[in-house]
Order: sequence, then structure tokens, then C-alpha cells
Amino acid sequence: METGNTNTNYSGQKIRYPNPPEVTNPDPATLREQWRFAIKQYSRWYSHAWGTAILAGLSFFALGWIVKGSNPLPSFKGDSNAPSDGAADADSRNAK
Repeated sequence: METGNTNTNYSGQKIRYPNPPEVTNPDPATLREQWRFAIKQYSRWYSHAWGTAILAGLSFFALGWIVKGSNPLPSFKGDSNAPSDGAADADSRNAK
């Protein structure tokens, strides 16, 4: 039973790449220019990633502040009702 599909790749067929590799290495000036461009692109992407991460962190912090109504970080407790020191509580119990 034949399907009529003639575009199948067999191991004996040559694969044609859309962008074939160069036959020879480019000259050093071209390599230097490509390397500088790659470094510039990488540093741009890296700084964009850090900027996005910082912006996301600040956004989630602000969202937490809006939802909670106060500072969402538990390490910065500003409650004046809570005892500030455990030793002061022990001293007040011993004084009774």
C-alpha cells in the first residue's frame, strides 16, 4: 500500500540545511566583530533579566503590602503591642 509521500528522508538522502555552515573559517577581524556583538547582546539580555526580576520582586512586595495592609515581610515587625525582649518578661515575672 503506497501513501504517495515522496518527501520522506531515508538514510541515503542528503539533508539540505536552510543555513549551511561556512566552508572555511572567517578571518580574525570578522570573528572579533561577531564576538563583540555576541558579548553586547548577552550583556543586554543579562541586564534585562535582572531588571525584570527586580521589577517583579517590587511588584509582588507592593501587592503583598496592598493585600495585607502593612509590611508583608515578617522580619520587619513593627507591632508595639508585642514584647520586644524575652529577658524583660522573665524579669517582670521574677519581680512579682
